[in-house]
Amino acid sequence: MRLMLFMLLIILILSACVPADRYTTNTRTTPRSRYYQTARTTDSFPPSGEVYRVGSTFRWLTSYYGEEFHGKQTANGEIFNMNGLTCAHRELPFDTLLKVTNPITDQSVTVRVNDRGPFVKGRDLDLAQGAAQRIGLIDRGVKELLIEILTMPE
Repeated sequence: MRLMLFMLLIILILSACVPADRYTTNTRTTPRSRYYQTARTTDSFPPSGEVYRVGSTFRWLTSYYGEEFHGKQTANGEIFNMNGLTCAHRELPFDTLLKVTNPITDQSVTVRVNDRGPFVKGRDLDLAQGAAQRIGLIDRGVKELLIEILTMPE
C-alpha cells in the first residue's frame, strides 16, 4: 500500500512539471478565437468578389491590433509581434506584401500578411501596431488608407 501511495505521489509531482501547451487553452470568446481554428488549418476563404492581383490598388478601412495579441500565435503559425510590419486580412494569401499609404501624410509602409482578420464589420485590414505607428494610424485608430499589392506567393 505504501508503495502504491509513493508511486501515485511521484506521478502527481512529475505531471505538474510538464509544461503546458500555450496555444491549447484559449479563453477568449471573440469572433477571432472562434475563427482561429479554421484559419490556421486552411487558406481558403469565402470570396469577397474583389480580384487580387499584383499592382492592384484599393482604398480599405484599416485598423491596428497589438498588445492583446502580442506573443500569441497568428493564423499562419508565427508568433505575433505587435511591433512588427505585418498585417491581417481575411482573404489575401499569407506572405502577400502590401504597400500601405496614409493619403494625408503620404507616409507608407510595406507589410506582410501573416494573420486573418479583421473581425469587425466594415474593416478590411488590420495592421500590427508597429506598422500603424510608422504611418500615423495610432492617433486615429481607424482610417481609410491606400493599399497596393506588391507581391503575392505563387
